[in-house]
Amino acid sequence: MNKTKFFMLAVIWTAGFLNAFSQDTLTLEKAIEIGLENNYTIIIARNNQKIAENSNTLGNAGFLPDLSLNFNNTGNLVNTRVEYLTGPPREGKGIQPKSISASALVNWTLFDGLNMFITKSKLEELERAGQTKARMDIEVTIANIINTYYSIVQQQKMMYVIQEAIGLSLQRLKLAQSMKSIGTGSEQAIYQAMVDANADSTRLLQQAALIRNAKADLNRLLAREITTPFEVRPEIPINSKLDYNDLVQKLESQNAMLLTSRANANIAKYDIESFRSQYYPIIGVFGGYNYTKSQNPVSPARLNRSNGLTYGVTASMNVFNGGVNNLNVQNAKVQYQSNTSLYEDTKLALQNDLYKFYNNYLTSIQLVNIQVGNVEVARKDLNIAVGRYKLGNINDIDLRITQQKLTDAENDLLSAQFTAKTAEIELQRLSGQLLNDLQ
Repeated sequence: MNKTKFFMLAVIWTAGFLNAFSQDTLTLEKAIEIGLENNYTIIIARNNQKIAENSNTLGNAGFLPDLSLNFNNTGNLVNTRVEYLTGPPREGKGIQPKSISASALVNWTLFDGLNMFITKSKLEELERAGQTKARMDIEVTIANIINTYYSIVQQQKMMYVIQEAIGLSLQRLKLAQSMKSIGTGSEQAIYQAMVDANADSTRLLQQAALIRNAKADLNRLLAREITTPFEVRPEIPINSKLDYNDLVQKLESQNAMLLTSRANANIAKYDIESFRSQYYPIIGVFGGYNYTKSQNPVSPARLNRSNGLTYGVTASMNVFNGGVNNLNVQNAKVQYQSNTSLYEDTKLALQNDLYKFYNNYLTSIQLVNIQVGNVEVARKDLNIAVGRYKLGNINDIDLRITQQKLTDAENDLLSAQFTAKTAEIELQRLSGQLLNDLQ
């Protein structure tokens, strides 16, 4: 009997040790700060954003000229014989003729059917799309961090509920043993208390494992050692004042996924204009400087050197290429229609998600208010039941049922709080306000 009691007390102490082992308290603000700095998904998102920003230049759009420099220094080792119409031939072995050439050439496209302007506008749209895509990835990651953090809080609170149940079960066991020793109790009551205490101890160990796993998930999101110990703050604050109409308006103007879809439609529109520009001629200018020098000992002109400027105007126009231009324009129009439809579908899907999450949000807040009252009533009921049990007015089964009602009410309250919080976080993310609310 004492061994059983010692085992259960050891379980309680072990759970307390697991909680006390991590001394540092990790606030949600600090977790988000670490995630923003270290999370690999966020790092990759910012790198992709930087690539889009770097690509948006005048040179990449085709506004700037091309400058090329060339230099050649050629040597040969040859045997040669030169015969002239008059005079004796000239012959040499192991002759080493040499030639040097250098040039600088500038090509500058002045008109390409306005494609350079279209390309620049497309690059600007791609940069904006890169920014919104990065924000979308960051928002999803931060939402995961917040949800995981509060899931740890929820699981930790559930552990406290189980510990409280174990304490009552041990109290029942002690009382049953005392009543048995004075002849007013039964062996069955002792065994029933032992079974209930062991069941609660098993739940405690399982709950401790859930907490450890949830903490590992959070450490993974923060890109740090999985076993890094920490504690969390026990509160789950809920903002109960979110307005549906305000959220809908912000979704349409600030949701990152919707903005990205809109940017893709705009990019497809620029593709149409870009293919259309190929119907026009390409006009450019060029200019350069050339220098050549060649030496040949057996040649009548042993030294040949020239240098000077070269310049001109170029013009080209594709008159017919098998109808490929027309095909590209038509396909680009179809793609633009598809991207526009995708934008509308994305907008409708996001509005649907917002509507459902807002319903869950309102329902969960109402459930929280109800469950707070249920916990208070269940706790009073348990206190009365414990008093009656000590007087022998109710049996072990009735007390256990009353105890379980309190445990269920507390778990329902924690579940409602967590559901309300996750719905609140998702509403903030869908409306594009999650990062703003963190500032």
